[in-house]
Amino acid sequence: PTIASLGNLTNRGNDKSLYSKSRTGTLEPVSTNANGIKEPVFYAKRGILKVVDAEKQELRSFDFTTGLFGGALWCKEHEIHIPNPSDACEELSGEERLRNKYVLVNRGRCFFSTKAIHAQYAGAAGLIVIDSKENEGNLPKRMPSAESDRHLIKIPAIMISHASGKSIISLLTNA
Repeated sequence: PTIASLGNLTNRGNDKSLYSKSRTGTLEPVSTNANGIKEPVFYAKRGILKVVDAEKQELRSFDFTTGLFGGALWCKEHEIHIPNPSDACEELSGEERLRNKYVLVNRGRCFFSTKAIHAQYAGAAGLIVIDSKENEGNLPKRMPSAESDRHLIKIPAIMISHASGKSIISLLTNA
């Protein structure tokens, strides 16, 4: 399977409620994933999405920007899955295939937060939104949410460029 991990460029380590003591006595950020397992996390405004194969060999890296909503970014790898519907503007089918995976969706048709809620309710570890072709050549801007549902979203949400999204889809279909 093709796997993604999120690289940390800018860390915000202020929230002690998300931290736990490690064996060495330092504070480490943690959160519980969709399978109920605690994993390290981090906060960032921008970062690098690394796509690796099943042997953990890096295939490509892509810049990302985070949403103005959602949870901390996972440090561990998670598989990537393209859901049905591919824009996540409606309830996602196939929860068993989405559990604890990054969901790769297209921008458009609904709020970013609606996409994240549908991914979260399907058990996804996070949301990756592919920016629209009209914005090609620019690093995606931050992703706003609908004011009424921002507080519901606990999974991380990021956006990548249209070209990056096409490359990831190619990696997924050729894996």
